[in-house]
Amino acid sequence: MTQLSPWLATPIGAAMLLAGGCAASSDDNAEHPFDSRAPVGVVVAGLTPAEDCDQLLERVQGDAIAKADLAVLVYSEAARAGFPRFDDGFDTGGFGGGPGVAGGSDDQTGSNGSASDGDAAGGGDFQNGGDDFSGPDDYSDTNVQVADVDEADIVKVANDGERIYLLHGSQLFAISAWPAESMDLFGEPVNIEGMPQEMFVHDGKAVIFSHVESYDDERFEASGRTGPYDDSWRQFTKVTVLDVADETPGVLRELYYEGQYTSSRRHDDFVRIVMQAEQDFEGLFHPDIEPFDAWDRPYPQKVIDSQLAEWRGRTVSAIENTELRDWLPDTYEAVDGTIERLDPACDSFLTPTAGVAGWGLTRLVGLDMSAPEANLAASTVMGQATVVYANRETMVLAQPDYRGMGGDSGLVDIEQTALHVFSIEGAQSLYSSSGWIEGHPLNQFAIDALDDVIRVSTTGWRRADPDAEQFSDDWWTSEPVNQVIALREVDGALQVASTTGPIGHENETIQSTRFLGDRAYVVTFEQTDPLIVIDVSDADALEALGEVEIPGFSTYMHPLGDDHLLTIGQSGDWGVQMQIFDVSEDLNPVRTHLHDYGASSSEARTNHKAFNYYAAHDLLAIPIESYGSDYRTGLDVLRVSIEDGFTELGRVDHTAFAQVECETWQDGDQVFEECWNTSESSVRRGVFMSDADDTYVYSIGYGGVMAHELRDLDVPLSSIDLPEPDHHYDDGWLDGGGTTAGPVSSGGGDVGPTPAGEPTPDRP
Repeated sequence: MTQLSPWLATPIGAAMLLAGGCAASSDDNAEHPFDSRAPVGVVVAGLTPAEDCDQLLERVQGDAIAKADLAVLVYSEAARAGFPRFDDGFDTGGFGGGPGVAGGSDDQTGSNGSASDGDAAGGGDFQNGGDDFSGPDDYSDTNVQVADVDEADIVKVANDGERIYLLHGSQLFAISAWPAESMDLFGEPVNIEGMPQEMFVHDGKAVIFSHVESYDDERFEASGRTGPYDDSWRQFTKVTVLDVADETPGVLRELYYEGQYTSSRRHDDFVRIVMQAEQDFEGLFHPDIEPFDAWDRPYPQKVIDSQLAEWRGRTVSAIENTELRDWLPDTYEAVDGTIERLDPACDSFLTPTAGVAGWGLTRLVGLDMSAPEANLAASTVMGQATVVYANRETMVLAQPDYRGMGGDSGLVDIEQTALHVFSIEGAQSLYSSSGWIEGHPLNQFAIDALDDVIRVSTTGWRRADPDAEQFSDDWWTSEPVNQVIALREVDGALQVASTTGPIGHENETIQSTRFLGDRAYVVTFEQTDPLIVIDVSDADALEALGEVEIPGFSTYMHPLGDDHLLTIGQSGDWGVQMQIFDVSEDLNPVRTHLHDYGASSSEARTNHKAFNYYAAHDLLAIPIESYGSDYRTGLDVLRVSIEDGFTELGRVDHTAFAQVECETWQDGDQVFEECWNTSESSVRRGVFMSDADDTYVYSIGYGGVMAHELRDLDVPLSSIDLPEPDHHYDDGWLDGGGTTAGPVSSGGGDVGPTPAGEPTPDRP
């Protein structure tokens, strides 16, 4: 069966095919809530709350029928055009929600950063406890996007610096970190069900997010869904709340959300969790027809349209014969030794215009760490969101437009994304407004909210020559357009106040962004690395000011004082490089210092949480792996200053934990050797702590944790060997009933469940 590319499952793709004025094949298409030939953005981006479960089902079914109508239109017009260039198959749509929709955290791809609310590196929850205080004077904690808005990570500093918590494989380790010379484990490590991904630790409690896969797990009630679902294998995000005040943690709550963890934020006691759930409808919206006869001759258009009409009738009938449980993912809670399914709160669902959002849904769940047993606050947006931003007052979700997904083919006149804005009140995330932007934000740091203005940097794909002849070679060519956009809320909708217009050079895409008060700094890349300065002081008149070009590109930018940027990224030789830019003159930004590691890699290049800048002492620590004939893995420690640039203080070497293999080869008279690590032993994070006498460096890797004095990074004060990480999916309790196992060693006793109270039907 011949297939088309996914872009044709959008009204934009269909509009291209309709350029010759062909009419849709089915009269039903004209009655649809959106006109597939209308310009993108005509449809309102806003969300509407469902009043009850009956209304929610009606809207979900309407959305599915809208996509089926679109599939019919696209296939019919593709057949009319002779299926040009579609030898690889006909595909009427993606079912993951558009480009870049993937499980996992939204901050794992090219971190760049926004600090309009201040620099959040260093200090953590530090409070000087007076004469009885036994921790350090100061310490660094997770490097976050916005000050006072914590982000989950694999390492957390707690108890005013006395303790470090670490997710290692499927276990949670607590470490007595102070004083550095007597660092040791605090209690026994605790098994966490599934594969832990990130956590928060605050006020004696930990909230851990883990990925759990269920294979015919009898603990979970069958979903009751019909259709193309496979109940034998399901994926869940497990939210585990632990009391970690003592050496023996206790379980306070366990929740299972079908779907994948995306991101989270902590506002004081309140944790907000963003999760994605996919809808697996492969084949359901691919018209099941025969476009060619037995001699591989295309059927006449009327035969194609007749087959499509029949397929549409069958599909719509099947959609209308569904129940709400056929469409929604499940939620479970472990209570008193059993796992109970929770009913959905239908009035917490928000739905976009039918046919606009991609398949799946986005859950936004609020949890109060001071009262983890309390009812959760939830909002669920139909369709998957790809990017999450939050400051103290606002959370923004970015959701690609299903009708204009873009992609490698570049066959989209314009790509756009809906922004959904929520106001933050305690555990509640209250929907406020929505609006369209052209293109898509790269990640969380491409979005910034200040006062009543949302600022976004985007890359979007457009047809390079809109006037090209349909299906000619030029007609297939697309090009990226980069810009910064400012939006304001007007009468409940986000409206574009102004844009910079295209920035960067031909064929470049945005690699990182930093919003700092009245300025935005944008790095684009194809062959060179322009750092572009944007004036965002007036939302109604954004303006690109100056730029500087260098080889390579920056993936993360960090403020260094008021007039300088500290960046990390990729060199022209694909290694790790760090730079300092003087941005005091808007029209003439200048690179003042460069530190190039050569053949190397670092997690800090793609994850801002591994970038630890300790502003109080002008110190920087990043994990680094050096390649070549002398493989090394460790934590590199540098002093960074505006005047002197980068001064290497040393590297905490973790190579002894690695399993290194080398290969030699000869090219003429020259002999080359390259070595690499075949084990999980690289450094993951660094932590600084200091008192009146010294500063201490903690290096945390897969193989172990070491504490050093800053003045002697060769000889550790103390160290802890870690077992090889156990990447397993734990099946249950050591002592029945729950799903988070107790301590690994037999000496500490099992961790049992703490009753969380009877579940209420309206829990999300």
